[in-house]
Amino acid sequence: MRADELDLNYRPQVVIPDIEAITHEEWLHSRMNGIGGSDAGAILGVNRYTSAYQIGLKKLGFDDREEITPESQYTLDFGHAMEPLVLKLYQQKTGFEVFTDRAQYCHPFFPFMLGDCDGMARTPEGDLIGLEIKTYNYQLRDKWRSGIYGRDGIIKNPEYAIQVAHYMSVLNLDRFDLLAIPGNNADDLVVVTFFRDLDREAEIITAEKEFWEGLQQGILPRPTTLRKEAYQKIVEALSDEAESSCIELDASLRPQLDEIASLEAERAGMSENLKKLEERLNALKVPIVEALDSHETAVCGDYRITFKGTSRTGIDQKKLRIAFPEVYEQVRTVSNTVPAMKIRKVIR
Repeated sequence: MRADELDLNYRPQVVIPDIEAITHEEWLHSRMNGIGGSDAGAILGVNRYTSAYQIGLKKLGFDDREEITPESQYTLDFGHAMEPLVLKLYQQKTGFEVFTDRAQYCHPFFPFMLGDCDGMARTPEGDLIGLEIKTYNYQLRDKWRSGIYGRDGIIKNPEYAIQVAHYMSVLNLDRFDLLAIPGNNADDLVVVTFFRDLDREAEIITAEKEFWEGLQQGILPRPTTLRKEAYQKIVEALSDEAESSCIELDASLRPQLDEIASLEAERAGMSENLKKLEERLNALKVPIVEALDSHETAVCGDYRITFKGTSRTGIDQKKLRIAFPEVYEQVRTVSNTVPAMKIRKVIR
């Protein structure tokens, strides 16, 4: 799809009149029926924390775990509680009329595209602006700066730009302001403005349409690269308790196995080189340790050397099991590891 093929003469359709009137479980279920703004970045391949494959697993019901810890729940609750204050600060800063619209909408031409916003603003000229609110750690304040994204504005995560562009497409808006704040100080409020980019919008719609149509046929997008944490989550979602049996895999998987074997061999060679490098470094450090003569810091020209040790307290489980077997049984825990894959060629 090209930008000049977009029909901009439309109004978004209401899916849920008030998302605050439904339960959290009902809201999660509604997200299974389409693509939300927070999914868009992963589908476009710019989300560092999840992938299009993982989003697809959730939409197909393979990964129905809601990973909420006390820490993440606090973050969610804090962000939700901060929204009214952030909207008030934004209104004071801009002078715009600010109001909330808690409906969930879909794009009338692409109904799988879902969107809602944290707030809306109306300029004196009557133009509408969508608002998206983010909270962040105060230590990251130097990584944010108000402005127009792409010029002097800065956002912490690139997927936010895709998320906002997705919302502009669903809601048919020409501007969206991302509001970020680390606390309750009005001077810390960051406003990053996004204007509608039809070329980007066409790219997003094309990618989401391809993703969604494939999903209806049970086809998941294959990732080209994957972080270790993301791979482990996929394995946990797809793996049941292993059976001690053997199956014959389809021959179409042979290219993947060939590349895995090649990359494993390459990694083994790199590990050997790394081992030699570490051994050389160790040898070079010995005269430095001798010269330090028990001192923690030293200087040599424009070099500064620190040499400090750390201590860690642990428990000898073997001794605990022998000396206090009942206590050991009470405190021991069992954890299952992510299945490890080993591949070797069989000579026949």
